[in-house]
Amino acid sequence: MEAHRALRKEGVVLREELRELGQMFAALYEQQQAAAVRLQFKDEIIREMRRQLRQAKAKASHCIPSLISA
Repeated sequence: MEAHRALRKEGVVLREELRELGQMFAALYEQQQAAAVRLQFKDEIIREMRRQLRQAKAKASHCIPSLISA
């Protein structure tokens, strides 16, 4: 009977650990999702800045050709 109680107690402890790990996983997943969104936003900003730089260089090449070679 004592072995049965010990096993039940162990089962309760393991279920609690599993619940805690599930909560940790959910929190880490949420952090990962937020980081992915920030990274995508950053990539879009960089892409737009590069596009604007190309446009500015193209405009400048018509006005002042020496700027492009710099």
